[in-house]
Amino acid sequence: ERFVRRFYCIEQHRFRVRRNRLEWARTEGHAEHMKWLPGMRTDIQLSSRDRLILIETKFVPRIFQSYFGKTTLRSGHLYQVFCYLQHLASHAGGRRNVEAILLYPTVDAPCDLQYRMFGHILRVFALDLNLPWRQIHSTLLGLLTATANPVALP
Repeated sequence: ERFVRRFYCIEQHRFRVRRNRLEWARTEGHAEHMKWLPGMRTDIQLSSRDRLILIETKFVPRIFQSYFGKTTLRSGHLYQVFCYLQHLASHAGGRRNVEAILLYPTVDAPCDLQYRMFGHILRVFALDLNLPWRQIHSTLLGLLTATANPVALP
């Protein structure tokens, strides 16, 4: 997480890079009840005037999970990113495109998947850390471009 955040701070200049604490959007309750809601803190948030990209980094032994013989992405990671996307979009108020990248190191298989969820692009990508540095560098920078112009999604 820290490596990726510092990489974007140093290697690109289009976006402001930071971590961010998200407030629960459209959520009301008694003050005593509100304190029980967990905090939401993004790993990396890149923002420009027209785009907001959330990057959540995960380091797990397997990107995929199996449940009753079906292999899928890890549901907890998707739920977390989806929740963050919804809250960021609510705060952005339609002024910017809000996108997300769920970033893993390649551990068992390559992965590059894209979805449109509630109008927001979500990319799930595994970065091969065994590649030469120049390829890692260009891949990380390419993620910012590729997310803006996703392949044709239905």
